[in-house]
Amino acid sequence: MNDRFAIPELDAQQELLKQQLDFSTENSFVPKPGDRIVTIDVRYLENGMAQVGVDTVLFPDTVLPVETIMIPATDLPYVPGYMSFYEGPVVLAALEEYAVRNPSPQLIIVDGHGIAHPRQFGLACYIGAKTGLPTIGLAKKNLLPFSKANFTKSEQRHPFYLNESLVGMAVRLQPEINPVFVSVGNRMELETALELIQTLTTNFRLPDNLRRADAASRK
Repeated sequence: MNDRFAIPELDAQQELLKQQLDFSTENSFVPKPGDRIVTIDVRYLENGMAQVGVDTVLFPDTVLPVETIMIPATDLPYVPGYMSFYEGPVVLAALEEYAVRNPSPQLIIVDGHGIAHPRQFGLACYIGAKTGLPTIGLAKKNLLPFSKANFTKSEQRHPFYLNESLVGMAVRLQPEINPVFVSVGNRMELETALELIQTLTTNFRLPDNLRRADAASRK
């Protein structure tokens, strides 16, 4: 792939981190009642801090109070295609702060991508590699080629492929609205991720867990 933003040093780090990911069926996460599902969204402030919204659901529908955590933003520059190295350390720091007051999660959902990424290594992959936990990328915008014209009026899903491999799904969570973009990051099967996201959604374009995390990041 000819990529004018390519950085060989970060490419090498991505390849090493990819070796920590596990997509085997036997280790794939399947939610059980009471599993702690944590969803994270990050907003960057002008003072060099990151405001992180952390939503917690005890599967399937027990919603715990949302938290807002302030974390110093990374001093690394943002480079397109390498968002995981820019935002990943912030998310990990927020998870450490979260763990001071809460039990460990069984699943982490991030506002970002998993393997539906030009290098098949988005933010959800970074967090999965660093923590060993199951992760899902749930994004509001896509990185891979997509057109809403791909949907028929009644179609609710449209798959993404990269190098002929299925890497994610554009999903309408409500009829005839803009989709969200779902991909796995670690220890998840895509169909399980899609079913889980649907379970966490009520009457809006975005799942309720991401809406709450987003709102907390903007307080």
